[in-house]
Amino acid sequence: MLCLGLLCIILLVVLMSRSHSCTTNMTDGRFQQQAFNNMSHELQELQSSYSNLNKQMAPLITSHNILIEEKSLLLARYHNLTDHKQHIETSYNNLMLEKSQLEDKYKTLGREKEQLQTSYNNLNRATSKLQNLNADLTDENEQLLTISSNVINDREMIKVNYTNLIAEKSQLEDKYNNLGREKEQLQTSYNNLNRAKSELQTRNTNLTDEIAELQNRYNNLTKDRDDLLKKNTKLDSRMGWVYRKPRLYKFSTEKKNWHESRGSCLKLGADLVVVNDIDEQTFLLPYKTFWIGLSDTEQEGVWKWVDGTPQTESFWRPGEPNNAGNEDCAEISRESSKPTQAWNDVPCSQTHQYICEDHI
Repeated sequence: MLCLGLLCIILLVVLMSRSHSCTTNMTDGRFQQQAFNNMSHELQELQSSYSNLNKQMAPLITSHNILIEEKSLLLARYHNLTDHKQHIETSYNNLMLEKSQLEDKYKTLGREKEQLQTSYNNLNRATSKLQNLNADLTDENEQLLTISSNVINDREMIKVNYTNLIAEKSQLEDKYNNLGREKEQLQTSYNNLNRAKSELQTRNTNLTDEIAELQNRYNNLTKDRDDLLKKNTKLDSRMGWVYRKPRLYKFSTEKKNWHESRGSCLKLGADLVVVNDIDEQTFLLPYKTFWIGLSDTEQEGVWKWVDGTPQTESFWRPGEPNNAGNEDCAEISRESSKPTQAWNDVPCSQTHQYICEDHI
């Protein structure tokens, strides 16, 4: 630009003899040239900012791709563990006859699979948008190179064709206006890139949260699997017992006194049955003259269950307990026909069949 200024001065000296109007037009041309130079400088600064922003986006895109790969691995592990859980649940259902409940769990897993598929599709769409954005950036870069080339060519043309400056003044004004519009376009592109950067950072954060959620689901499924395996093991050791959720019952065929009966239950890892509510009492009603885990051996008149809890629900037969003849242990009376009037107190030394109870 300094050479252009010197050339202008030399030409002005040579052309001093020209008309006043010609001199005035040349002076206007220098002002126009200076404005053009300023606009070119601003264009270069915007190009530099544009390049820096592209460099900042590269590591974010790399991090984004790594998170997608980690999510895919967790999804694969999640599906494998889900299949294993379904296999264990099927075995558990055959033992427990709870087909309808496990079918509900299977449907829930299906819905979770659909949700994961939706998330996967969303990630695919986001990847497509990033690819489109990359293509747009490439196109804009080519446009910038073209604009830069045009500016250089225009500058050389001004040096070579100085004598045509007046005739090309209107063209230069048009180019000046075009550069102004290009500057606005570059500023808009710069703002759009900033917004895209913020969106990418937000997506990066969301992906991290999704991975954490998947890890939590994975841990929960692992815990469910371990619980089911423990229940399976316990059920295998309780073959011949009667299951009524959430408890197992063993109805003995041999007769023993109350204390011996409890000892037999304890050896099996269980205890004499504790009746918790009317539903359980109704279930046990057909087993008449069977011992239950209720007695007042510690303190006369204070009835307690074998687990140490006091008797709260009362299903005694009318007039019972009456302690007629040192009667400190409870049985299901042979004369009971109603679950609310089923218990009878008898001497603990009598021999009866008994009911053991265990929990799943």
